[in-house]
Amino acid sequence: MASSKIIKKSIRIALAKNGQKQKWLADKIGTSEVQLSKWANKDHLNTATIEMIAMPFNMSVSEFIALGEQ
Repeated sequence: MASSKIIKKSIRIALAKNGQKQKWLADKIGTSEVQLSKWANKDHLNTATIEMIAMPFNMSVSEFIALGEQ
């Protein structure tokens, strides 16, 4: 599992690389910006949630996490 710091960074980088905002990602995965923010602030997320967040970016979980580890 990845820490919230890594997930936050991964989200931020992936959004910037795709020229998108958090609302776009929330809409793509069928959730609210508030819920997305809550997930980003959780201590740990399960793999299924990370996979769901990474999917709109056409990335695997490991690729998505690697963004935040750079």
